[in-house]
Amino acid sequence: MAEGSETALSWNLLNGIILTEEQKTLLKRFKEILAIPSEPPFDGVQDDITLYRFLSGKKWVIAEAQRQYKHMLQWRQETNIPEVYKWVEDNKEKCDLIKTLYPVQVHGFDKMDRPIVYDGLGMLPAGRFAKLVSVEDFRKYHIHFMEELGKTMRAQTKKIGRAVFQLTAIVDMGGMNASHRHFIQYFKAISKIDQECYPEYIHKVCGCNAPWVFPGLFKFVKGWIDPTTREKIDVFSTGYEETLLELVDEKVLNYRFGGKDQAEVLKVPACILAAPEDELMEAQIQPGSKFEIQLHCNDRRGGSYRWCFSCLKEEE
Repeated sequence: MAEGSETALSWNLLNGIILTEEQKTLLKRFKEILAIPSEPPFDGVQDDITLYRFLSGKKWVIAEAQRQYKHMLQWRQETNIPEVYKWVEDNKEKCDLIKTLYPVQVHGFDKMDRPIVYDGLGMLPAGRFAKLVSVEDFRKYHIHFMEELGKTMRAQTKKIGRAVFQLTAIVDMGGMNASHRHFIQYFKAISKIDQECYPEYIHKVCGCNAPWVFPGLFKFVKGWIDPTTREKIDVFSTGYEETLLELVDEKVLNYRFGGKDQAEVLKVPACILAAPEDELMEAQIQPGSKFEIQLHCNDRRGGSYRWCFSCLKEEE
């Protein structure tokens, strides 16, 4: 049976979520106001878990949740989600470039069966990214990622018979520097979408290997993050392993973050490495001479560089 056509009994879908009698009444009232079918599809739009997200995100104030929910419906219609999927299919090279420059992947589940999202923000060459990727293309790419993440959570819900509606994010901030200011425009574009149209997706965000520049960069973007979401963000320079192991089983947590899982998460298949000032370097090298560039590698867990260059002209 196709996912969009699958129906589910209302309260069975909310197994694992503790609701008070008042909250059950509010949820029922919310469904009546929105004219939700008695047996809605489990589609991430009309199902009880989605409605719960909107209500809990607005502290169970129906008027506020209704406003946000209607905005989400209008946004989905204007965005045309099927067209976003078509764009991804038709623009494989653009999507591969984004994955290469900014690796983010879902890998494994935490102790409460939430999907784990590994985010390689610190690996992002933000200046080069800004020159190669448009904000609009990244917005479409991100919407597709969020839709697929929703499918993963719904599949896990059906698999274990208990509501899975949030994620645990592990963000590797190692390598962040002042050039990451170029990514602020991209963060602003997707943060509003996430908060308005995918509310309450986050259970916990753990930022690891945070460099000294992080506080300065964060002050520019924290105003776009919902206060409730900000409370779910923990940032560490070191010593994050204990916190992560409280959330994720040691066998599941990747070795790069103190676990035993040996999968190569956040592996970059190729990389366009920018020289200083975020500009590619061009140099004329005389026959028999050497040309050297030295870069300091602060990856304590054994990362590697791949050099990409082209020879414009070869003299005999």
